Amino acid sequence: MTDVDESVTTGTHHDEGDATWSGWAALVRLPNSFTLIADVTAGFAVAHAAIGIMDAREGLRAFRWLALIAAIAMGLLLYWAGMILNDLCDLPQDRENQRPRPLVTGQIRQEQARRLVWIFFVSAWLASLATAWLSWHQSGMPLDRACVCPVIVTSLILSIVAYDGPMKAWAIAPAIMGGCRSLSSLLGASLALAFNPGTGESWTDLGVVRHVPVVSLIVSVAMGTYITGITLFARREREVEQGWNLKLGLGLMMLGMATLAGAPSLAKQFEPGRVLPWRVDPSTVFPIAILLMVAPTLLRGMRAIRAPSPRGIGLTIKFGIQAIIPLSAALTLATLNTWAGLVVLALLIPAAWLSRRFAVT
Repeated sequence: MTDVDESVTTGTHHDEGDATWSGWAALVRLPNSFTLIADVTAGFAVAHAAIGIMDAREGLRAFRWLALIAAIAMGLLLYWAGMILNDLCDLPQDRENQRPRPLVTGQIRQEQARRLVWIFFVSAWLASLATAWLSWHQSGMPLDRACVCPVIVTSLILSIVAYDGPMKAWAIAPAIMGGCRSLSSLLGASLALAFNPGTGESWTDLGVVRHVPVVSLIVSVAMGTYITGITLFARREREVEQGWNLKLGLGLMMLGMATLAGAPSLAKQFEPGRVLPWRVDPSTVFPIAILLMVAPTLLRGMRAIRAPSPRGIGLTIKFGIQAIIPLSAALTLATLNTWAGLVVLALLIPAAWLSRRFAVT
């Protein structure tokens, strides 16, 4: 039993303000942070490949990789803010159920948590404005293209607040969570757009996202659908009898992965004259790789439906969340390069190791 577990079962609490590293790691669900890094990187890689490197200026090349780092940093700030805000909103219920969360045990004070949520939200938003200014003023991008990142960050903040606050109990809540993951993928894409002139063409007629490649939109929708399914699957995960939400959740997970596996073909249907530079066969190797990577999660989900139990449901959720990393690695390898894909895949190591100590849900 961990120290935090003991504090709940014995009624003892950590000294107020004793905000240890483990407390903050538990509060932000540190193991899941690596899935966010993978997702943002994959979004960047897909958009980068779809646009193509059409500009030879070394300055912009350097900006592109700095942009990826900025996208990851903004994504992590928003993710951590969302996790902290989630525990703040759930605090009365967590106290009633004596859940061993850092805010319940007193390991971290509410005032500290609230302050950090504001700091993370504001920092991410200001960073998005800074990248937009650099893209427009220093790199000569069109203003609407440079502003894609701030629009996505603002949308993410609003979606996080809506999910953690007034809408968590609503039926639409899982879709909002899925939307957050879609926006995280597009966050990576937006920074690839900001410092890559590409062809200068419009890709869609969807307002501010008209510069976003169609394949990036498909990938983001696929990941959002997958996360919607996991979130629905996880609703009331501590209960043994789940009913329809397990089946619908697993169905949405399958739909999301089928969409992701077919992303190259779907993008070709929307843009028949454009050939994306996939590094693996997009019609056979890529779909097979995607389906193999998610197969263990889907099989666990089927077993959990046949014989529902808190442990079976929890393991499905855990493996489903961690599967985001190999899925993102496949996207990165297929669109950027092999080494980048292997680096993303290696994120499984710290994610799996930390998940043995810290809860992922």
